[in-house]
Formats: sequence, C-alpha cells, structure tokens
Amino acid sequence: MKNYGIPMGILIRNERKKRNLTVVQLSEETNYSRSYLSRIENGAEVDESVYINILNYFGIKHYTEVECENYSKLLSDIMLDLIYLRCSKDKLEKILLEIEPYKYSSIYAKYMILKLMYYVLFIESENKEKMKFIDEIDELSYLFSAQEQQVINDYLGYELINKDSNAAKEYFTTALTFGIHNYSTSILYYHIGILNYRQNNLCEALYFCMKAHDRFSLELNHIRLFYTQLHIANIFSISCNYDQANIIYERLLKSTIIPDEDKTIVYSNMSWNHYKAGNFNEALSYSMLQSSKNYAYYFHMVMIYNALDDKEEICNLLKETKQLKLNELQTNIFNILETEFITHDKNIKYLSLLLNTYENARNSDEADILSILNNFIVTYYEEKRQYKEANYYLRINNKQS
Repeated sequence: MKNYGIPMGILIRNERKKRNLTVVQLSEETNYSRSYLSRIENGAEVDESVYINILNYFGIKHYTEVECENYSKLLSDIMLDLIYLRCSKDKLEKILLEIEPYKYSSIYAKYMILKLMYYVLFIESENKEKMKFIDEIDELSYLFSAQEQQVINDYLGYELINKDSNAAKEYFTTALTFGIHNYSTSILYYHIGILNYRQNNLCEALYFCMKAHDRFSLELNHIRLFYTQLHIANIFSISCNYDQANIIYERLLKSTIIPDEDKTIVYSNMSWNHYKAGNFNEALSYSMLQSSKNYAYYFHMVMIYNALDDKEEICNLLKETKQLKLNELQTNIFNILETEFITHDKNIKYLSLLLNTYENARNSDEADILSILNNFIVTYYEEKRQYKEANYYLRINNKQS
C-alpha cells in the first residue's frame, strides 16, 4: 500500500500486539495463514484488499489517498503553524481528534509526528497515554523517512531535556545524522543549544544557537528567531559579556512583531544583565518596565534592592511573594533570601535548607541562582570557620564558572 510512509504490515503487527493477539489467533479470525500473516508483518507487500480486510477486523476503516488529500494538506499546514508558533493547544487537539479515524492511511506519518509534537509541547510527562505513545513512535521511528526520523529523535530528546540530559543528548546526536532539512534542522539546532546552555557548555550552546539563528533567518521564522536571539544574548550575559548582551536586548525591544508579554521577558533579562554588570539603578528601571510580576521579577527585585541597601523594599517584596503560586524550590529560595538579607538567623536548620535547595537547583538551568546559593554556602562556612567545607564549595563554584 503506497504512501503510508512505513510498511503497512508493521502497523498491523503493532495493532495486533495492542490487542494482545497472537499471530495464530489473528490467522483464525481473518482466515489468512499464519505464515502469510508473518510475511505481511515483516514488511512483505501484498494486495491492498488484504490490508483492508485485516484493518476491518480491527475495526479500523481504510480511507483512500483521495479521501485523505485534504487532511494531508491540513496536517502539513498545522505542522508548519506549530513550527512558526502560530498554533494553540486547543486548535491542535481539535485537529488530532478529527483526523484520528483516518490514521491508517496516507496521512499516517504526518499524524504520528504531529501527535508527538503535541504530547511533548503541551502534555505533562506523567501522562500515561503520552508515555505509551512515545514508546510506540520510538520503536517505529526507524521506518520513517530521514527528515521524519530527525523530527522524531529531536522531540524525543526535547522531552527528556529536563529529566535526563544524557539521554536527550543521545537522541539529538542521532537526529543530527539524518542531514539538513528545511524547518526540522533549525529547531534541532535550537534544542541542542538549549541543552548545552543548561549544562553550562556555553561555547557549544552559542555555536548551535548561531546555526539555528542562520536557518531561522532563511526560513523567515521571525518569532523563533526572536527567541534564538534572546537565548544568544543570555549566553553572552552568563559569559560576563554584558555589553554584547545588552546590544542584542536593545535590538529585540525594537521588534514590531513581538507581543508585549514577550518584551517583558527581554526587560527581565536586561535588568539581570545590568545587575550582574553592577549597574543597579539601570537594573531597577528595566525591572520596573515588566508587565507581569512573576517569580523572576521578585527574585531580581530583591537582589537589586539588596544591592541598593533598601531593606524596607525587600521586606515588602518578600511579603508579596507569599501570594504567588510557587514551587518548592522557588519558595525555599525566597526563604533563604529573607534569612540572608533581613533576619540573619543562620542556624543549623538554615544550613540544611541552604544545602538542600542548592542540590535541587543543580537540576535546573538557573546557573546564576546556583552561583548565588553557592556563595551563601561558602560565606556560611567561612563565618563558622569551617574552611574545609568552604573550600569544597568554592571549588565547585569555580568548576561551574
């Protein structure tokens, strides 16, 4: 059966296993011999009517290529909308639900890849249906075209980027082996840049972000280009190249195609860039331009006001954070800042909080926060004259830097 993208017999084997049927049982139900079914499931091509009969037994209707033509175009358009960040979760869910009955047809490959992108971008990892689907497409990925395999391995890697960076790197490395393709390779480069940024491999991060930048430019993908440039600026900032970072931030603020909520991200990063450069008043002015008050806003403001020695504002800000929906790590960070800047009650319980928060922060991509917590630990041990412990964390901080 042509235009499925992968051998139809493999899909039949996949469906049989989902239903916990043996080849013998399927043979008895469909009146095809066991050996004949085994040949089909191993990829042998047979008359289309055979596939249709087996699909009918599974309760799956077959649709011709002509019947799927409009859906094929729709899937291509939706996939492009996702790549250009023009598709919402609700719209994608609606399309996938509408097209699901047509899955075993010429749109199979497009449907599976779009569903993978949906699961990775919009659904939490704990979702059992998601994990079952990811296992399925991972197992079948070798049957897809080179570009499709690149997309599959890229998104499987991106799914793991916050959970298992080594496994994510393996998927990305595999994805690179499939060459260069329009739309898929640019996003792959960007994802690899993010992974290296989070691992503090800043040279590699910059290298891949620049490669993504060049391809997004060719593809006129302006929104992804914006985020790539923002990431490049952040890499310069974390590398202490504050002037170069600021040039890029200023350029991004002049963009006419970026929504205000995205510009507030630039203000946040500019504020932190000026803070690290020691320009505390400029840092304060850019932070105040933000249209939303989230965790990053309050963290930056507390640090800035501490640098400006304004304890009253710090107290007010910390009081406001009590109303935010924060995760455990964020809550602990604000408790640490309150102890460091306001109460100064550095007892054994505080040390335990500090050390535990530091270890949890090591799993995040917040290198600056990790460095700040490290400095707090070093200071604590130095004040207690525990120089062996202080030197241990100093060495860690030097390695991270």
